[in-house]
Amino acid sequence: MKKVILSITALALILTIFLVIMKMEYGKIADKTGGKTQVSAETETTNESVEEADDSSKGPQPHQYPEYTPDQVTKPEGPAIATDELAVLAASENDTAGAGESTDGETLSGTAGMVSAHGLDFYRVSRNQIGILWSEDTDPEVVSYTIYRCSVVNNVGAGDWVKLATVNSDGVNGGSKNAYIDVLSDTKPVQYGYGVLATLKDGSTYTSAGIETIVASNIRVCIDPGHFAGRNTVDGQYRYCEGKFSLVIAGELGKRLHAYGISCSYTRTGPTIAIGGYANEELDGYHIKLRGQYAAVDGCDLFISLHTNSNQDNAHGYPTFSQPKSINHPLVIVNTLACNNQTALNVANSIGINLVNANYKANLSTVTNYASAAVGQVPGWDNNINDSLNVNGMTLCRLNNSGKDYYGVLKGATEVGIPGMIVEHGFHSVPEVRYAAMQGGLAGIWADADAYGIAYGFGFVDKISY
Repeated sequence: MKKVILSITALALILTIFLVIMKMEYGKIADKTGGKTQVSAETETTNESVEEADDSSKGPQPHQYPEYTPDQVTKPEGPAIATDELAVLAASENDTAGAGESTDGETLSGTAGMVSAHGLDFYRVSRNQIGILWSEDTDPEVVSYTIYRCSVVNNVGAGDWVKLATVNSDGVNGGSKNAYIDVLSDTKPVQYGYGVLATLKDGSTYTSAGIETIVASNIRVCIDPGHFAGRNTVDGQYRYCEGKFSLVIAGELGKRLHAYGISCSYTRTGPTIAIGGYANEELDGYHIKLRGQYAAVDGCDLFISLHTNSNQDNAHGYPTFSQPKSINHPLVIVNTLACNNQTALNVANSIGINLVNANYKANLSTVTNYASAAVGQVPGWDNNINDSLNVNGMTLCRLNNSGKDYYGVLKGATEVGIPGMIVEHGFHSVPEVRYAAMQGGLAGIWADADAYGIAYGFGFVDKISY
């Protein structure tokens, strides 16, 4: 009994010490983050670090991706942005400083007297606010940071670099990233290039070594990896699981959208899904609308649910999961809001066209055409469209007997006022498709089509296909 009492006393003492330490650490964090994130509309010029930069704690940060990301697919590069002019601007603003080796052997990037802030990232705050993040680890050597912006046209940097603001360093290493919010003049979709240059306390101490830039936009997309791990599994030849592979596609899509400067939210980032107190089967059935409604949590501009397709049992006299490549055609099913939204239809049409081309080039399909849809002219569902051989891929809308969205995920997006779509990338009932999924790379190919279509729809590229 004495041993038990002593153990409880020791445990209580340890817990007390832990709480004291946490209180001390919290005080340090509060000291570091006590000010405001810099906003371009303000006149203040004091840089402050922020502990939480994203606009929601319910999803991953824009630079985080689902855990099932294949190593075979390389993260794509963003738009090409020339930094020569930015380097000249930096040098002209601090032309009295020389360049040299840092005293501790570290080489910082930038021009003589100014260095490029590194670890640049972004987050969409709202349709008229873009947040820019950068590392705080050079704060002790930095007097101030200057934020520059240039236009990006057709995925290429264009126009002059424009100085947005200069904010002071807080001089403290560690803690959270530095952040600045660019307030835009309106809410139309826009894509910019950003660079952050740091003025050093002693410009002669550091060597110049190039400038880091990033592309960011005011667009956020909600990505819904269809189903959950274990759902729609094909055993036997070339084993496949739609619920698992849709997450792989989502990971690749998130990378590519980030390269376009588009922020992402996810309904799930792992094998399971949980929203509003429900999980897995519940969110694939009676409460499936919550997946579409989740797009409103972060104020997303588009909802996209990622899937692969199948057919009726033993269609065309073939075994259910041994269908010919001629059945493999992409379908993009839009919700009722998207039917009357030109931007959303541009996204759907571009995704479908590029999926047709990608599947044909990968020898996964014999289909070479895609039927695009226009506002007020979106065709309805026909069971023959799904299972027929040698038919075009197409953009369509499926309604129930009440004239509302047939699919729960799309109904949910409609109810929160967000255009949405289901993308059926290809038929996993075709053995060649499952084999390609096993070999790696197919998720990246399909994600290329999805990301490009989204960029096209919002006006970031001007050609409907790549």
